[in-house]
Amino acid sequence: MQQPGQPAPFYPMPTGAAPNSPGGPAFPVDCAYVADARTARRLVRATEWARWRSAKMWIFVATVPLLLMARRIVEILRHAADTGDSPLQLIGVYFMLFAAALVVGLAATGIRTLRRNPGIEAYAAAGTELRVRYQQDAMELPPATGYSTLEYQQITDFLAFGGAVIIRTDSGRGVALPREVVPGFAFDRLAESARTPRRRWAKPVLAAAAVMSVAVGVVFAVGVVAARNDDGGRTTISIASKSADGVMAFDPAAGKLYVAYEDRDHDADKAGGTVTWISALAVVDLATHAVTATLPLPDGPQDIAVDSSGRTVYVLSSSNREKDDSSVTVIDADTDTITAQIPIGGESERVAVDEKTHNAYVFSTSHPDAVGRFGIGGQHGLSLIRPGTTTAERPVPLEQGGYDFAVESDSGLGLIGAYSSVGVIDLSTNRVIDGIRLAFDADEIAYTRGKVFAVSDEGKIAVVDADSRSVVRTFDWPGSKPGNDGIGISAVAIDPEGRTLFIAGYQADEVLAVDTQTGSADTLNVQEPDHITVDPTTGDLVVFARGGVTIIPR
Repeated sequence: MQQPGQPAPFYPMPTGAAPNSPGGPAFPVDCAYVADARTARRLVRATEWARWRSAKMWIFVATVPLLLMARRIVEILRHAADTGDSPLQLIGVYFMLFAAALVVGLAATGIRTLRRNPGIEAYAAAGTELRVRYQQDAMELPPATGYSTLEYQQITDFLAFGGAVIIRTDSGRGVALPREVVPGFAFDRLAESARTPRRRWAKPVLAAAAVMSVAVGVVFAVGVVAARNDDGGRTTISIASKSADGVMAFDPAAGKLYVAYEDRDHDADKAGGTVTWISALAVVDLATHAVTATLPLPDGPQDIAVDSSGRTVYVLSSSNREKDDSSVTVIDADTDTITAQIPIGGESERVAVDEKTHNAYVFSTSHPDAVGRFGIGGQHGLSLIRPGTTTAERPVPLEQGGYDFAVESDSGLGLIGAYSSVGVIDLSTNRVIDGIRLAFDADEIAYTRGKVFAVSDEGKIAVVDADSRSVVRTFDWPGSKPGNDGIGISAVAIDPEGRTLFIAGYQADEVLAVDTQTGSADTLNVQEPDHITVDPTTGDLVVFARGGVTIIPR
């Protein structure tokens, strides 16, 4: 009686004798084997490990690291890289991920070998008799294998593994058979029929090598882009989420940076399904790059000013201009605590401090209490907050309207970036005393060392001497065109020496570093720069973008 696990040949098979050879049987040759409890598991193991002979498997493993690095690659290509990634570092990451993918793949294969395979059990379950008939040009298999007749010329790959043989055909399908139904002559015949018997590993290895070569080339190219984007040792400090908007100001005496920002309240969004916002003031220690305090603010921080010698910080907020609800939050810079909340009203845009008098000024583009010469309210106005007080004086109407405002402490003057001019205000009387004509609107202004730098979103820059109140020179941004839509200026800043003017272009994902002497410019790639300032101690450029503060050495 035939027992499970034993071969059952239907012919006497002399050693080394092939069918139709002297001393050997004639075709067809029948072989049979009764499967035991381990046969199906043996075939499953062989089937699963044989997958690693497939070019598709190695291509997949070599591609996985690129998929895992895709987000980082996209950020680098979009100029959003926050830290320097050298080509070698990125290539190292790729190969570490490749090794991890390989280990995970091998582990997954090991787990699959322990699982049942219904397809194999259909013809190799314990007690099942497997019959294979070998013809001159084909072999007949049990129907449960998915084949009835398999011609030898269809065979593309043949592998013996762990007491089993794996046969693959040109259709991509395969079948696993116990070694017992593949006698010596059949083993040789099947191996000869495989199209690349001596190069069975060449195809998958070459495929993996090709994919890895392309991947390394891509990663190297991205690394070159990352190195260019880095601009030399940037440091990024996380403040809020990427949807946050913010403004910044330095306290050089204490080595601190104040960041007033508005961010989405993601927890409230998830709970209520509506978009809600929170506003806060973050205090950053520049020595450690750590956020040392966070203070709540009214909605919509618009501007911030620091009186370093007076140890006071002023944050202007304007959440709903239609309701005239702008206000100034006053913070003690020594303790980083809120000392006052001063209502201003009107559509307020800027707050600035006179470091000599320690007075703070709030520039409003429309204030109901700023009554002009014809008795009409809603004019541009300038509100004064004296040091140590908790109220703002009634705004003084300004005949000079504008967009931006700055204070020149040395001469006690206020400067307004206005329509086709730079307005000059005597801060002792809060009256406009002069207007310096420009050929364009001064959308943003910056001041240092007696020079005013007026910038237009249309691509124009004017350098104004504040003492003589005259335009020193006017020039275009490099690459700008007359009448263009601009880059979407979000802020400008000037270095302490007045040599480099920085222009943040929110729409263009860049910051222009313009040489004020030659007019030439470098482009710093920064995604969505919302606000910029310059460290008065080091001269480093500081950018608030996508919820983080990035320090760019200069």
